[in-house]
Amino acid sequence: EEEEEEEENQVVCLPPCALKNFEEVLLEADNKEVLVFLDYDGTLSPIVTDPNKAYISEETRKAVLEVSTRFRTSIISGRSVDKVKNFVGLPHLFYAGSHGMDIEGPDVGICGQTTAGTTNRVKHRPEGLDQNEAAGARDELSERTAGIEGVTVEDNKFCCSVHFRNCKDPTSVDRVERIVREVSDERGLDVKRGRKVFEVRPRVTWNKGNALDYLMSVFEVTQKTGFPIYLGDDKTDEDAFAKLRELGCGRGVLVSTKVKPTQAHYSVKDPTEVLEFLRLLSRWGKSRDEPEGR
Repeated sequence: EEEEEEEENQVVCLPPCALKNFEEVLLEADNKEVLVFLDYDGTLSPIVTDPNKAYISEETRKAVLEVSTRFRTSIISGRSVDKVKNFVGLPHLFYAGSHGMDIEGPDVGICGQTTAGTTNRVKHRPEGLDQNEAAGARDELSERTAGIEGVTVEDNKFCCSVHFRNCKDPTSVDRVERIVREVSDERGLDVKRGRKVFEVRPRVTWNKGNALDYLMSVFEVTQKTGFPIYLGDDKTDEDAFAKLRELGCGRGVLVSTKVKPTQAHYSVKDPTEVLEFLRLLSRWGKSRDEPEGR
């Protein structure tokens, strides 16, 4: 992966392993409310050639469910809210789709329980967000890349993703990037390159870090009272890692085997290790809530 190979040449190293240093990860979490934030693609599910088949395993779904019974749990994804909710299959979680721009969830007073029929559901979108902007760009990009083999344009409601993972001809990637940037510039949209994908987003001052910060405020949790943990694998997740650094609380965990610049505190290799981390977190939460001999 060209961009990641370039990053490997920089003088950086992977953060310490979150599994080997699990107790250290949670050293400052005692007597604080732990909040769990999870990216989806490449974190809960493996990266696959067909983005419509990025399924979460039943083991991982069960682990997320277990974690969510002890800690407020949110999924922050580049996918649309409806799409990522359908993949995860746990309606009682909090979801932030379109790279954190479209947030919804149950009554904030409820943790680990569904709240069908409640009138106090969380729902937030930043000011100035226009779904028509992404829709127009998506349609034009679909039309202009239709003849390029291996390109898929995905509708993510307030954003769109141009996947080029299946492009066999390396020169076609340059062509795709040129088209994406032309369309985005003409329409006043931003472009961010991720893992074999170009993310086209509105020029709204909002990202995954803002979504994390917003949800903390909804939960009425501050830097002093909360301990947010964020797991993610891609460049858009760096905004959340940076927010944790800015707030001076919690821990960011990068999901990667590649050495690349990151503001995460720790790392795990892949979704399999994410599963192991979530299981450890559940056990830690149980031991904290139900100490031996009680």
